[in-house]
Amino acid sequence: MEVFSKCSFGSEKLNHSEDSVKIGQEIVERCARNPLAIRVVGSFLFGQDESKWQSFLDIGLANFRESHDNITPIQLLSYHHLESPIKCCFSYCALFPKDFEIGKEILISLWMAQGYIMPLDKGQSIEDAGEEYFSILLWRCFFQDVKKNEDGEINSCKIHDLMHEIAQKVTQGEISAKTVSIDDLDKKVRHLSFDRSSFANYSFNNTHIRSFLNVNDNFQFVNMEQLLPVKALVAICKCLRALDLSELNIKSLSSSMGNLLHLRLQGLGASATHRQIAISEEEPLYFPSLEQLWLKNLPKSKGWMKSGVEVGDVHLSQLKSLVIDICPELTWIPLSPILEDLTCLFELRIKCDKAVESLAELGVILHSCSSSLRSLIIHDIHKLKTLYGGLEQSHCTGEATDI
Repeated sequence: MEVFSKCSFGSEKLNHSEDSVKIGQEIVERCARNPLAIRVVGSFLFGQDESKWQSFLDIGLANFRESHDNITPIQLLSYHHLESPIKCCFSYCALFPKDFEIGKEILISLWMAQGYIMPLDKGQSIEDAGEEYFSILLWRCFFQDVKKNEDGEINSCKIHDLMHEIAQKVTQGEISAKTVSIDDLDKKVRHLSFDRSSFANYSFNNTHIRSFLNVNDNFQFVNMEQLLPVKALVAICKCLRALDLSELNIKSLSSSMGNLLHLRLQGLGASATHRQIAISEEEPLYFPSLEQLWLKNLPKSKGWMKSGVEVGDVHLSQLKSLVIDICPELTWIPLSPILEDLTCLFELRIKCDKAVESLAELGVILHSCSSSLRSLIIHDIHKLKTLYGGLEQSHCTGEATDI
């Protein structure tokens, strides 16, 4: 009863009527004292009045009487009472293997890239809505085994067997997780996770796929250098919305990537020896829908280059989130010929090397997005003296700084 009370009444010590306590005790007994079932039911009934509790006891738990070991009816009932956008976010998790450790930030970014997140309240940002979606699914026991950082913030979670089965049941064929040959892949599949060996001979005829998730060892959105040239992948799968090339040892970007008109999330990176990522054609790259860009693992890179001249020739007018991670020699931020175009930037996060003392041109970006920027996070740069544009060391001290 203690578990049920905590989930259904909350942490507040309130006086509850004898009737609500009695109904709660009957619900616990009907759940055969199954801890997961009790948590699911308790979180589902949180904030509901006694009439809803009684109705759930009489009707909602009717199917549970016959099989106390099978809590699927309770899980499905909890799922069906979610808001439609949150249902989409949960079903998307069927792409991940059971008990896979899912990064919270990556998961929310994938939801955003697919366009699943809709504000729950007037004036709520998409980013805040994503955080609330995650919290709702966690509270309703769709996620378990959360890991937190030293500040108490959630880093990752898992989906256990039973909840994973629910996610698979409700995908309606649009999500497929394959570990064997996928020559018979259904045309209605839009999101696909795979074991690398299963893609050895696949021809990528399904041009409507929006997500590729590699579940072999280290998880990546797309990690297919040995299976298919990136340029060919881009040419075929023009509906891609999430693309991570950070582990592909990319040396140059093709202008054909500009054909990914729906791309909203992109990660870039290179090996420890590369000093730049080059733009391979004369044409500039346009990403009209790109909202999130990650630059990761570029320990020798100072920027992007074209024809030997360091210029930014990548147009990102809708960019909302920029993450720079492990790029200690990146002395300037090569986003656009006109940095003032970054008027939609919502989040800027920089994690470099302890030896970095300054970040050139950062002030230009801060000035251009002063009305939209809500979060500036700078960490692991303990020798940072100056943020160009007037922000001094006293404002960040190598730790997270929020604006």
